[in-house]
Amino acid sequence: MRTIIQLNHGENYRNLSLPCTEQELQIFCDSLGIPNDAVAQVHADHSHNNPQVEDLLAGKEVRLDELNFLMKRLDSFDEGEMNTFYATARGQKLSSLKDMINLTFNTHCYSLVDDFSDLDRLGKNLYLNLMGSVPTKEFKEFDGNAYVEKIMAENPQPLVTPYGLIYENGNLPQHTVLQLQLTGGCEVEPKIIREKTVCFTGHRSEKLPKGEALEKLRQRLENEIERAIQDGYDTFLFGGAYGFDLMAAEEVIKKKSMIDLQNPRRIRLWAIIPFEEQAVRFSVVYHERYYEIMPKCDEVITLNTRYSSQC
Repeated sequence: MRTIIQLNHGENYRNLSLPCTEQELQIFCDSLGIPNDAVAQVHADHSHNNPQVEDLLAGKEVRLDELNFLMKRLDSFDEGEMNTFYATARGQKLSSLKDMINLTFNTHCYSLVDDFSDLDRLGKNLYLNLMGSVPTKEFKEFDGNAYVEKIMAENPQPLVTPYGLIYENGNLPQHTVLQLQLTGGCEVEPKIIREKTVCFTGHRSEKLPKGEALEKLRQRLENEIERAIQDGYDTFLFGGAYGFDLMAAEEVIKKKSMIDLQNPRRIRLWAIIPFEEQAVRFSVVYHERYYEIMPKCDEVITLNTRYSSQC
């Protein structure tokens, strides 16, 4: 279910259902008489159907592109992830959309405890959240009670929220989105292995082939990505430009969604964005593809706030 938020600009206001498509966002901006770009801001008044979103956003000036991106991230969550996000955001008193977006990539670092009636089940679920996956036999034999006691001992002052208690579970933050380096450069902590990393770059759409030739290129790209995965490459970087970059990202996303039970593979997709307003002047089609791709990335790193000759 989409979240309906009343957004104001000056004396005018409109309701917007989020997340939304680029076309819906354009219609909304036109109705308020504001540009559909990366600097368009509105005032979040209230939500008609989501009190948790209203609790976080009511009264804030927000950028439309960031708001839609955040809502796309939340739309992909299951109930447990959603509850953990809202509880952590409330407990940490997050106020900026950038911080909230960053949190959507790091909910695995927190465990929400909202029911103490079955400590063994609770401990097992917390442990599963920490590990990501656990063999069935190990899960059944795991002492959930002892694990809950350990978590509480290590977190004597958990975050107290209306949704329950939030404990840090030992997972390290792995995903950072919109991490801006105002000096014009970016020093990224080395979390990738160069010898297992593939970087994509290529022509913009104007110089790509059309029709059947483009489909052949896409098929060849898919084959090369599969070959790289079979050869042990596990991290794929792209720069977000319209054309080949976005096409390559879409093919990696397809691979991430395919589960091979006989040979499970974990691959990561990183977007290394040169500047914050990169997609402002993209065509409607590419602007929408861009914001469909970004929430599905494992990391989104923005190097600069604005365009410069060094981007």
